[in-house]
Amino acid sequence: MLILSLLSLQAGFVTVLQKTLFNIIFDATSRVSQLSGNKNYSMKSMVICLLMISAFGCTKQQNKIENSIQGNWELRKLEGGVAGLVTFQPGNGHIYQFNEGSTYRYLNNGGTAETGTYILQPSTIAGQWTLVLAGPNPAIIQVKIAGQQLVFLKAANCCDYADITFEKL
Repeated sequence: MLILSLLSLQAGFVTVLQKTLFNIIFDATSRVSQLSGNKNYSMKSMVICLLMISAFGCTKQQNKIENSIQGNWELRKLEGGVAGLVTFQPGNGHIYQFNEGSTYRYLNNGGTAETGTYILQPSTIAGQWTLVLAGPNPAIIQVKIAGQQLVFLKAANCCDYADITFEKL
């Protein structure tokens, strides 16, 4: 529950931003079509815009990281902020399952507490990734993935929260 509370405080707008970007492109091509009276021109513009977004949106490294997040990750520790250092034993039941097809489940003591979709994107900070969870408690989280550890990093502007470390099962 603590994890869900922490994540819900970091709720984001990336999904809305992606929809807004698509709407901007769609509106722009529709306006070009109205001005030119040529629907083929509008369709060509939209295809070119989508190809450009696709070309810059995926890299081999990103695909490698997306694949490395897939699997089951169990909570191991909270570190920093008000929590100080709190460790959790293996088998504690706080598990994130990141599945192929960009779906996730959060299990709390064996029961499903949350399900949704996720997007893993390169961050503007070297060595970090932005994990966007779209579910009942949407969140945007800066993460580090190193070997068998997944770390949900506290928000840069808040010192009261902890980094949350998970270990791959």
